[in-house]
Amino acid sequence: MTDDRDDALAGWQHAPLDSTLEIHCHDAPPPVPPDLQPLLEAHWQAAQEKAGGRLFDGPVFTLTSVSPARLEGAFVRYKALVAQTREPALFARLGLRALSVCGVLECADGIVLGRRGGGATYQPGMWQLPPAGSVDASARQGTRIDARAQILSELEEEVGLSAAEVEAATPFCLVVHPGTHYHDLGIRLRTPLRGEQVLARQEKVTHREYLELRILPHQDLPGFLDGLAGQVVPTTRILLQRLQLLG
Repeated sequence: MTDDRDDALAGWQHAPLDSTLEIHCHDAPPPVPPDLQPLLEAHWQAAQEKAGGRLFDGPVFTLTSVSPARLEGAFVRYKALVAQTREPALFARLGLRALSVCGVLECADGIVLGRRGGGATYQPGMWQLPPAGSVDASARQGTRIDARAQILSELEEEVGLSAAEVEAATPFCLVVHPGTHYHDLGIRLRTPLRGEQVLARQEKVTHREYLELRILPHQDLPGFLDGLAGQVVPTTRILLQRLQLLG
């Protein structure tokens, strides 16, 4: 893992991944200590209230082993992850390393950026690279996790693009959040659509996760992100740097 020297990214780690990455799933989830259940429930109720009751305690994938060519893990309930996110010190007992997929969507006119809704559980109102989302049970294929299927599902849900409109989906980087220990799997996505077509697709999305989408030509990315200061999800800068899109 590499630590970033940028002060805004202090504590964030990232490492390259093989384009042929495989993700394997174990049946046995990490145990949750019984004495923590009341605390988990309290955090869950508080998070539900903030989200207007929209949260669902479904399975999310957490890592147990990491290497450039292979990730391993198991599914846990979202409630435990919410508690650790709200109270990072719980990592000492829960040890959750939740895996999310994070796309870098490149269309004919540039890179797609989106501003998260204010009601998001994590990093509300921040700018990031869509699509992104936790790895859930729908991505499981036997003992393997299909990260490509997961990111394409998120792409259709968040931006309105279908899998048929994507030319490539290639994993290239793993980013680790300090404190929460979230792990973001960076996947480069390419579509031949123009920016106006991407925006038109997103206009038709029923439940929008982004308040705004922008299409940024490569040469405009550094200035745009610098102008947003602390309003950009750190993973965004790291993934763009890994792809040498920030100069």
